[in-house]
Amino acid sequence: MAVCLPFVGPQAPVGRQADPWPVELPSTSRNVPTYHTTKQRPDTAGRRLAFVFASTGLSTQVRALNAPGEWGPSDHCRVEIDIM
Repeated sequence: MAVCLPFVGPQAPVGRQADPWPVELPSTSRNVPTYHTTKQRPDTAGRRLAFVFASTGLSTQVRALNAPGEWGPSDHCRVEIDIM
């Protein structure tokens, strides 16, 4: 049985986008990095591994806390989910 929930984030402009831009992403992508490898730092992260899905009945705002000063000690950034 599949559960079909829409993707709600995180995505730009609510989160820092990768710089340099990953070559495999189209220029119109609203992707924001939420993970960095051991060869990277939070400010050079370019991959997204966090995806939030929610019921259409919920009003949500999802933000990747992925600015270098917000990242924390993990290789995954924190994700803030506001349910309004």
